[in-house]
Amino acid sequence: MPKGDSASLGALAARPNRPGEAGLAAANTVKGLVIDDAHPADVRLVNFGDNSLDFELVAWVGADGVGRPGGIQSRFLWALETELTQRGIEIPFPKRDLHIRSGKLPVEMAGPAPAAPS
Repeated sequence: MPKGDSASLGALAARPNRPGEAGLAAANTVKGLVIDDAHPADVRLVNFGDNSLDFELVAWVGADGVGRPGGIQSRFLWALETELTQRGIEIPFPKRDLHIRSGKLPVEMAGPAPAAPS
């Protein structure tokens, strides 16, 4: 008997339904998920994140995958990354700025010095 499972996704997209479409397309390519009329996959908007819309994909895992949930999730995440890339949908990674207001900050190169041009 299939078991329900979910995976989370935060994405930036011009149209909010695009990450959902990508999630469903990715789920349809993953061996081990059961997607049919009795066990439909679903994408839900679950939160407005700091830098993204946060979605959750809910799908049914077949009997072969229940004992190996990490393998199913890994295959799904790789398929999802491929779909998002093909559709031009960006996963927002936070960017941080460092502001130094006073004092000195010495900078030292960690690696070997670049070779001088000959």
